[in-house]
Amino acid sequence: MIFLQAAVQSSNSNVQSGLDFWMFFVYCIVVIVVVLFFLFYFNRVAGQILTWLINQYTWRRYGAYIEVDSVRVTLLGARILFKNFRYLSTNQSISIVKGHIAIRYWLLNVRNSKDEKTGKNNSPHPCRVVCHVEGLEWFIYNNAPAYERMKDILGMTTTATNQSTGSDVELKARQTQS
Repeated sequence: MIFLQAAVQSSNSNVQSGLDFWMFFVYCIVVIVVVLFFLFYFNRVAGQILTWLINQYTWRRYGAYIEVDSVRVTLLGARILFKNFRYLSTNQSISIVKGHIAIRYWLLNVRNSKDEKTGKNNSPHPCRVVCHVEGLEWFIYNNAPAYERMKDILGMTTTATNQSTGSDVELKARQTQS
């Protein structure tokens, strides 16, 4: 009888240890996946979320689209690092391949504002905010505000351009509807 009870207990402990092994294995796989996500993909996901949040405001308000591939914020170093920043609008596009903005909070003696008399700042002290950019491109396409200002100076009417959104197709569609 004692041998039978010992055999039943050992078979239950084997089943329990087998179940524990598989639970441990699943936990290890989950930890590996989470660590790999935070090491390699979190900055990209943060960039996509930041892009979506910024575009909710800028697209509706200004008609501009901002895109960032990856963003990384380091609190101790006080830096914001970004890759593939793009600003697109109807008049211009700005593209930055890589850059960072650093706030050097540990500096005690920093530059003051410009001298009021000379308008120059010849201070030997460093600046607290540093911006480093690589691969900056700025393309100006239409420069519509400059053309609108020229029309105003020359006295040309801008009612047709103010009524439409600037698209010839929409202007023709409105004319055919009238």
